[in-house]
Amino acid sequence: GRSGAKRAGMIIVSKCPENLSSQQRDQVIKEINPLAHQHVYFTTIRYKNIYPLTGLRKDINRDTKIILVTGIANALPLLQHLKKSFAEVYQLEYKDHHYYTYDDVNEMRDAYLHIEGENKILITTEKDASRLMLLQDKIIEYQLPFYAQAISIDFLFNETEKFNQQIMSFVQEIIPPAPAEESIEI
Repeated sequence: GRSGAKRAGMIIVSKCPENLSSQQRDQVIKEINPLAHQHVYFTTIRYKNIYPLTGLRKDINRDTKIILVTGIANALPLLQHLKKSFAEVYQLEYKDHHYYTYDDVNEMRDAYLHIEGENKILITTEKDASRLMLLQDKIIEYQLPFYAQAISIDFLFNETEKFNQQIMSFVQEIIPPAPAEESIEI
């Protein structure tokens, strides 16, 4: 949290718009007011492909109807992303860090059955998928075609390598490299 930021060696501002300007970056850094030894990095989410969570696969196209199932703090960016790719997107939103129950799966099934047609799937986040798959027996029983939205995190302002070097330096300070093994000829 913010209260622990002064102990950090680096600060990462996440979920930034990918077109964040240098002026906006500088304003955020000014607001953070990092200590001299702290470097502030900025990252954005990049949406990748969706992939099936069970053996139930569907042919997916622009006309596929989507039910987005989320238990995250802010699903709006993902919802907006999906609305760019699919004509109809519905949402079942649960509280952040929600642990799904069989009752929730029943609610998902009801929502799925309520949507007309066969060209429909459920999409969730990779974070939520790990919790939902604890209930995969019921998901498979109900034949719910669940997919996960893959994401990657990209560093803005071409700082990926700088971040990686800073992490490697930190790790090497804590865990020095192992001495080279001597080879013995036989």
